[in-house]
Amino acid sequence: MPPPPRPSLADIDTRSRGATPDKLATLHAKLRQFPPVKRRERNGGWSISKQRIFIQTLMACGSVAHACKAVGMSREGAYALRYAEGAEGFAGAWEAALALAAQRLADAAYERVLEGEVIPHFYKGELVGERVKHDNRLLMFLLRTQY
Repeated sequence: MPPPPRPSLADIDTRSRGATPDKLATLHAKLRQFPPVKRRERNGGWSISKQRIFIQTLMACGSVAHACKAVGMSREGAYALRYAEGAEGFAGAWEAALALAAQRLADAAYERVLEGEVIPHFYKGELVGERVKHDNRLLMFLLRTQY
């Protein structure tokens, strides 16, 4: 059975694309209440606690590789578990975690555009001032993707 198609970035709700508090609450509920994949108990396997830690780490960092490292499992094993029979809840939580990670990235990008980056100025090893640099390329990218 081929794996289900991965959603495009347009399918992921972010604040810039109109995520509502209800949609975000639904994503959080998927993360809290997902049914773990039933696996035979064995040392070094995908236990229920490893599945939950994996999803929480994935939500925090948005990287499958980092989430796998956090639970001591391989990427191949994670994808095999995701597409295993009866893993619909785990796969849904996986997508919700990635959507929330994307939300956090979008928020950080908007904050960086609005607030800018503080660039310190040093003279002879001493801080003599600073300026705020705004990233116009990031601004143009965000405007292009929003409209």
